[in-house]
Amino acid sequence: MTCGDHDFTFCKNKINTFNFNKWNLTKKSFDYMWTKTTKRKKDYELSKLIVEPRINQIIKMMPNRNFLKDKIILDSGCGPGRYINCILKYKPKKIYGIDYGKNIIKENRKKFIKKNIIFEQGDFSNLKFKNNFFDFIISAGVFHHSETPISKLILEHSRVLKKNGFMFVFIKSTGGLELKLWKFYRSIFKNIPINITEQFLREKINPLRLQGFLDHCYGEYKEISRQKFEKILKNNFSTIERVNGISGLDITPELYEKDKFFKERFGEGDLRYLLKK
Repeated sequence: MTCGDHDFTFCKNKINTFNFNKWNLTKKSFDYMWTKTTKRKKDYELSKLIVEPRINQIIKMMPNRNFLKDKIILDSGCGPGRYINCILKYKPKKIYGIDYGKNIIKENRKKFIKKNIIFEQGDFSNLKFKNNFFDFIISAGVFHHSETPISKLILEHSRVLKKNGFMFVFIKSTGGLELKLWKFYRSIFKNIPINITEQFLREKINPLRLQGFLDHCYGEYKEISRQKFEKILKNNFSTIERVNGISGLDITPELYEKDKFFKERFGEGDLRYLLKK
């Protein structure tokens, strides 16, 4: 193995460089994993299947089913554009997808050729949009992977959202054995190049399982309590509404109400909200 063979085939000194910044490793890891686990069309379609129920759920919570028609939308931390793909059928005026990953954006531009879909590489902690620009913003499983304080991320996204506009946000909470296990995994895998792990498991497990495994082993997580998160939301939005978990997809108290060890296993679970400015 030599330096330069691949972005993630590092020599020892290169690996140690990333040990000093776990957030750097997180950014580069996601740029790698998403372009691998959704590269084949059948894998992308499979991954999209777990997004469609969420979009349908959000639409039902909107003032009407046509709310997104002719609207301007932002997918903040868009990954391979699964949410954008599902939103297209509601005929928005324009969709912006931003992501830190250079390769993610490159692949998205090949995949989506419609003129009303714009992909930009950028930092979602400092959005390059004017105030009150978007009608709807979605940020699914992104904020907890950022070094920037969640309070600043929420403030920044509220800034670019129009009055009476909506935002959907999902992050992990705090506590529980699950997050402790993920932290333990990262302590092991931080010195193993992600391409080696991905190539070893590529044909051994389902691509959705592989994505989740790489996410937990190479993506740093920032924890926050529901109470603290809701306080931040109330400071920036006029209305906050919890989004219920979907069976088979989510980890929320209402789905595990018969599990007396839920708190020990999952802490407060997933935090999902539909917000109105």
